[in-house]
Amino acid sequence: MMGSPAATTEPPEGIAYRRRVLLLTGLTLLALLLRLPLLGWPIWFDEACASDQRLGSFAQLLAVLYVDSNPPLFATFMHLWNGVFGDGELALRAPALLTGVACVPLTFWAGSRLVGADAAMWAAALLALSPAHAWYSAEAQPYTPMVASTLFAFGSFDRLLDPTSPTIRRWLWPAHLVNVVVMLGLHYYLAAPVVILALLAPVVARGFTGAARAIVQWHGVGVLLLALYVFLDTRIGAPEAAPHYVRPLTAGGLFDFVFGWCWTGNTVQATHTALADGAATVLEVLGVAAVAAGLLTLWRRRHAHPRGWLVVIGVLHLPALVLLGQATGHGDTFVECAMTPTLPFVLLLAGAGVTAAGRAQPVAGGAAVAAATTALLALFANGEDHWTVYRPKSDWRSAAAWLGAEVDAGGAGRSVFTPTPNPRALSYYDPRIQDQKNLRAPTTPEELGRKVSARLGAWLGGVAERTFADLLEQHEQLLRDARLLVRRSHPTPQALELPADRPDDICYLVRDRWHPPLTADRSVEALLSDPHVEVLETRRFTGIDVHKVRIRP
Repeated sequence: MMGSPAATTEPPEGIAYRRRVLLLTGLTLLALLLRLPLLGWPIWFDEACASDQRLGSFAQLLAVLYVDSNPPLFATFMHLWNGVFGDGELALRAPALLTGVACVPLTFWAGSRLVGADAAMWAAALLALSPAHAWYSAEAQPYTPMVASTLFAFGSFDRLLDPTSPTIRRWLWPAHLVNVVVMLGLHYYLAAPVVILALLAPVVARGFTGAARAIVQWHGVGVLLLALYVFLDTRIGAPEAAPHYVRPLTAGGLFDFVFGWCWTGNTVQATHTALADGAATVLEVLGVAAVAAGLLTLWRRRHAHPRGWLVVIGVLHLPALVLLGQATGHGDTFVECAMTPTLPFVLLLAGAGVTAAGRAQPVAGGAAVAAATTALLALFANGEDHWTVYRPKSDWRSAAAWLGAEVDAGGAGRSVFTPTPNPRALSYYDPRIQDQKNLRAPTTPEELGRKVSARLGAWLGGVAERTFADLLEQHEQLLRDARLLVRRSHPTPQALELPADRPDDICYLVRDRWHPPLTADRSVEALLSDPHVEVLETRRFTGIDVHKVRIRP
């Protein structure tokens, strides 16, 4: 009958589904709101490299690809993105923000079948509150796209090898293959999950089924194409050396990465007070307990979630890649940001650990959420002037504005000296300030033309030569339009490159207090103490000191 309870009561499964959709929607919106304040932090060097200043023209894009040590997708995408949306601060960071926010539902989607819906929902909540994830969701870098594509790869891999879901495969196969292309084009580290999932396909499928063979085949094709690109890049291009900040991965470093960087973003202990260090220790113990309980839970529930061990693969595959590289003599290759795809899998383990508490799950989950909230609040409190997830973003915006005002007041033609390896953000905020080193082409057009002609034919060699000639002309125009030129600082006035046609004896010394450290370069400090240098004015911005000085004969 129409009025009977059986006809009007919604099945419990439907109610649970609706609740999860609402909760996941709320967590996604929460993640967006929590990342918006970070978008206001100034652009720094690596982000400025994704702007029109470096990628605006096709010739600039090719020059970047010529020297870039990463696959070409991110630089190419940002070149096209900027052409449509511009390269303002928000536009530059929008791709990272959008993919970062998408990681919240993707964590649930990938993890719900591996560790259970409740555990995956706790992991999604922890990711929404994660300081490390929030940081890179507000930075014009490829790291949150790397996280999103890795989560999608694991989630689609699991479903494609499920013989009970043939309907899903129709749309999931092309999406999975496109995603593999994206992974291989974003970062060389993402070749690791592509290869590992191919190797695991027959294990998960329990034989070389059609789906397993297809994954092995198409993943293999992708890796071979990437290898071909690397071969051509090393033969034709001139990839830059590994950055100085990469280092070896040790057992202690792996522990700190998982339970310091992934768990709290190293935010709580950033001030290094006794209270902060004590709180960080408490949160670290809580993280260890949650992950350990998660591992035990995966073992106990292996019959209900037989593929839960893929979460462990998600945690270990990138550290294993780094350790393998070190063991085979490929040098220091560990840096936390490149390992960001590990983060949601650590949180999936923690989410599984929360569900192990049984009836006390709300208490355990509340403790985990409180820990994540504390770490995120510490990021907002400490991130602008303490090393947390990464070094703070120095206020190049304000420094550029002050120097621009100096140009307007008659300071055009003066020099700016700085030990900063590349103050590209000054030029991003004010194109009248240009760094000579930024404008040096990696090679001459003739040399590049001959190199390409010898390997790919005369026609492509001619295209390369003409393109780089256009690049040089663009650089020369930037130099002609510049009103302040940035040069490398040296510890004595005699060693500085002071142009003969400078308008007066005044110049500017710019010191980023975070990079490089004083142990690496004290040239500005040495100049300030030199008797031939008179300090006329000092402006202090967040992370940056700008000194207006007169250098006397």
